[in-house]
Amino acid sequence: MNTKHIFVSALDINEQLPFVIKKGKNLQESFKEHDLAKKELDKFIKILEKNFKEELSYIGMDVIGEKSYERFMFKGSGFLEAMIEAPVALNAHFPDKKRAVKFSLSR
Repeated sequence: MNTKHIFVSALDINEQLPFVIKKGKNLQESFKEHDLAKKELDKFIKILEKNFKEELSYIGMDVIGEKSYERFMFKGSGFLEAMIEAPVALNAHFPDKKRAVKFSLSR
């Protein structure tokens, strides 16, 4: 079986994106931080949908180690995952290069 997988990555090293989670001092602060980050991420996704001209559907959240990953499916094909702890990492995965290039050029 021959599979092809193309991805586009972005790392917010300067922590400029508004949906970064900075560790709180206690559990209640951590939950509050995550809720605020999720609301900002939702705003970002709406802008991304407009610029990429394609809907994204939320498919869930995973916690791997100490990192939280929010995942979204593109209506066409592919998916986006956002690691929302500092530094935020965005990875868009596509089955073909054409979609990856289109995504990387959308502003």
